[in-house]
Amino acid sequence: TRGYNHTHHSQSDTWDKAIPADLMQASTVMAVSAWELANLPVMIPRGDKRLPVQPLTAARVSPELLGNHR
Repeated sequence: TRGYNHTHHSQSDTWDKAIPADLMQASTVMAVSAWELANLPVMIPRGDKRLPVQPLTAARVSPELLGNHR
């Protein structure tokens, strides 16, 4: 095992660094999870639908804070 502090992903990830056993385990976990969820006797609660919130509008920044970066 690689231990608890093993880094799972980094900016240098490429296929040649993929560990086949890890890919097999991850795909098995995803497949079994999907199978179990699809075969539950009842539907999973979806929660309440909410209206989207208003997007934030642009804020004004005082010229003093901007300094020479205007």
